[in-house]
This record gives sequence, structure tokens and C-alpha cells, in this order.
Amino acid sequence: AVKTSEKTATVTWSEAPSATGYYVYRATEENGSYTKVGTTKTPSFTDKNLKIGTTYYYKVVSYDFVTILLFKSTQSSVAKVSM
Repeated sequence: AVKTSEKTATVTWSEAPSATGYYVYRATEENGSYTKVGTTKTPSFTDKNLKIGTTYYYKVVSYDFVTILLFKSTQSSVAKVSM
């Protein structure tokens, strides 16, 4: 789910079982290059200082201490945000 206000988007998702936290990635094209924009321990992330008129795409990757060591994670589907 996505909520937007001027220059801000809040992305929420379902909590992953046993997740310690989540990495949040953003791109300006759905199949483009995603850059990590934050880390959160809750299933919600607010991205600030976005450009009006730009469409953003978000992916979330959950992690826990075991998957960090094994380099495995669970990736979300893409969330689209139009500012």
C-alpha cells in the first residue's frame, strides 16, 4: 500500500515471518536499476524529498540474521508511486 503527500511517499507491506528488518529499494523505471534508499525494522517506510511529476517504483527485501549470513532474502513485488 502507498500513501502520498507533497514530496513524501509512505510504502507499507505485510510483515514477513521471522524478519529482523527490511531493505527498501527505489527506481524511476519498473525494470530499471534499484538503489537502496533505506532500512527499517517495521513493515513501513517513508521516503522524503521526492520530485513532483516523477513516478517511483519500490521493492522491499526482508532479512533476518540467518539470511544475512547466507546471503538469501525474500523480495517483494513492485509498488508504483506517482507524485
